[in-house]
Parts: sequence; structure tokens; C-alpha cells
Amino acid sequence: MGRAAGSDESDLAARSTRRNPVMYSPKDEARRSATPQPTARRRTGHRLTVCHPVWQLGYGGLERQMLQVLPRMPTANFSHVLVVRGDSREARQPVPDGLVVVPHAGPARNRQWARRLAKELQAQNADLVHVRGLGMLLDGVTAAGLADRPVVFSFHGIESLDVRPTWLRRRMLRGALQRCTMRFAVSHAARQRLADLLEFPTEAIEVLPNGVDTEQFRPVRDRAAVRAALELPQDRLIVLSVGNLKRIKGHHVLREAIRGSGIDPRRVTFVLVGADDGGESRTWAAGNLAAYDIRFAGLRTEVERWYQAADVFVLPSLWEGLSNALLEAMASGLAIIATAVGGTPEVIADEQNGLLVPSQDAPAMASLLRRLTQDAGLRERLGTAARRSVEQRFAIERAATAWAGVYRTAAAGRPPLRRTGQQVAARTAHGPHARRWMALAAGGRRRVEE
Repeated sequence: MGRAAGSDESDLAARSTRRNPVMYSPKDEARRSATPQPTARRRTGHRLTVCHPVWQLGYGGLERQMLQVLPRMPTANFSHVLVVRGDSREARQPVPDGLVVVPHAGPARNRQWARRLAKELQAQNADLVHVRGLGMLLDGVTAAGLADRPVVFSFHGIESLDVRPTWLRRRMLRGALQRCTMRFAVSHAARQRLADLLEFPTEAIEVLPNGVDTEQFRPVRDRAAVRAALELPQDRLIVLSVGNLKRIKGHHVLREAIRGSGIDPRRVTFVLVGADDGGESRTWAAGNLAAYDIRFAGLRTEVERWYQAADVFVLPSLWEGLSNALLEAMASGLAIIATAVGGTPEVIADEQNGLLVPSQDAPAMASLLRRLTQDAGLRERLGTAARRSVEQRFAIERAATAWAGVYRTAAAGRPPLRRTGQQVAARTAHGPHARRWMALAAGGRRRVEE
């Protein structure tokens, strides 16, 4: 914990380049050995261009984390290109200055997407590709192979507990994951989930957690002014939950917990920030929680103000890789109630910097809500400890330094091949594996896992 970020970066990069002997055939190893490796001199002074293919720039945690980490890398050493496939169902996040956005509108299933991405890699002179989530993995690896670029993969979480890829798609995803130069998950739980899902060696996946901007997300002295600006009551406790209203986020459990909490409705206001679920939550609350002040704030760009206005934060998720909202609430000094799922217990130590509750246990969550709303001293102690935890372990600068090291290592692991536009076009049209990979990439279920 007290080690310098630079040492973490070098250790992480060193561990990530170890090869697992069961993952590669002798033919693969012979081909890799025959490939000329670049010298340090050859890479000196080279500004790396990293391509980030994504489905959208909505307000999901994956996109938020990406847009916070990338601007913190030194522009003298890195440039970043965001290739957006064109899914515009959600409102787009503001993109920081210095990041290049290349939109590619098109249908969810598109056999031409990998070819277009390969050509974009060449056009942008990209050195490597960072693929986030299994939904983009087949296309990303196919395009990188066609353009001769190394691939870094990161796994952030799942969209549903019920969806599981078919046997064939699991096999294809596993093969694509093998072809990645380096592989990461945001928590140990996410790493195990990915390994189990694809029957992939756990030791071949490294853990690199999310980070949080502890300057943007911090407590404020004048909470009354923040509440006034948000039109929130001054004389009540504010219990906040941040996350899009979809089943895996567990808001249906939180609603039941509120109903069974027995908390005096005159003492508490509940605020839910996130994309609506089509009105189902509002309708249920109106019919079952009419006595309580429950506010649906929708999507918010300045979400830090809502944390600063609150007293308690609840994360009722059914599963999380490593919740950005959780880290933001901790950085804001809030007392936390969170379900003990996924990577959350790796961040929250029960009774020390937050309170853990079993997943989908509304009565237990109701009990903790009563406890925190009645004990100001406990709220203060847990909030202070939560803030200290993220400052020590999850500062966004730490994540940016680690990812910078990953990109350098991945780019240095193979020569910086530069195919011409004609070569890329020829390979995408006639390569021996192109049609097979593109058909598999286009035919699979979209965004099975994020």
C-alpha cells in the first residue's frame, strides 16, 4: 500500500507478460519466437497511439472510467482514439479535450465492422488496441489481427446474471482472449468470473482496479448550499443510490428494504440517480411507498454534487466487477451500505469502512438502513474511513499510471508493424481467417458481458 505507483506499474507489467504454457500450441510458440522483437532503442521517444473501440459513450461505468483515466496520461507519450460503433441509445458523456472520437454508425450485427476497425487502426497509425468487455472482443481481436496490432483486454462486469454465451461462442471468445497480448479484470472476483465463464486459466488474467478522482469526488463543508441548489430538503437525511435502473443493479431490493425499514418517512429522503427503467420503479414506488419522499433524478452529468448532498449511500447490486459509483461515494465521505457481491468485499471491509449485506436480502438491508439513519456517529466514522481507503488504494492517478505501463509493455512486446491502406484492405478481403472470424464476431449475441 505504501509502495510507489511506479513500482506497482513495473511489477504489474512484468507479471502480465508471463506466458501460460497451456494456452499456446508449439506452432504458436515457434511463430512467436521467429517474430523479430524491437529493441529499447527502437522505441525511444515514440509517442504511442492507443485505439479504444467502444459500443457507445453513454453514462455506464466502463465509459466513465475510460474517460477519467485516459486524459491523465502524459500527452507527450500517449494519444488516444475512441472508435465508437454507433450505439446511441443512451445520452453521450462529454469527452475530455485531447481525445479523438471517430464515430462508426451501423447496426449491432455488422460483418463489415472488423474490417472498418482494421482500416481505422491503420488510418490512425495506432500502436495497439484496448478492448473493453466481451461484447467487443471478437471484433477487436479480428481487426487487430488484420492490422497487425497487439491487443490489451479488460473485463469490467456483466450485464445480466442470466445470460450465458453458447458453447460455440464461449469457444470463440476463449480463442480471442488467448490472442490478446495482455488481459485484465477490475477485481479478483471479476477475474474469477471471466475465467469460469470461458474456462480460461485464472493465472493468465491480471487484476487492475478502477480508480476515482478524489478531487472531484470529495466532501464539502457547505452541504446546505449543495442541497439548496439541488432542491433537496435541509432537515432530512439523504439516502442516495447511483446507477442505471436495471435489474442487476438491485433497486427492486432497495425498494423492498425501504418498505420494510420502519423508518419515519418525515426524517429521510431517498434519491435515485441513473437512467430510468421505463417508469416501472416510479409506478411501484407510487403504489407502495407513497408515504416516503423518493426522488428519481435521472441521468446527471454533475453526479458529484448528489454525493456531496447525501448522508448515506446504498449499492444494492446483484453483482459488480468493481463499482465506480461505490468508489465515488467512498471518496465523497459517505457511509456505505453495499451488497457483498463481486469485487465489493475487496473494497469494503464490513464495519470498518462500510456495511455489507447479503445479496437480495431486503430485511437485512432494511435493518442497516435503520441503523445508519439513527446513528450519526457511525455515519461519521464509516464515511471518514471510506474516504481514507480510496485515497490510499484507488486514486485515479494510480490507475492511469498503471495503464500507461500496460500500454508501454504491450506495444514493446512486438515490432510496430505499419501496413499500408492497400495491404489492410487486401488482408481484410482475402485473409485466410478473416471471413471465419468476422462471421463469428457478427453472429454472436451483442454485449453478452461488459
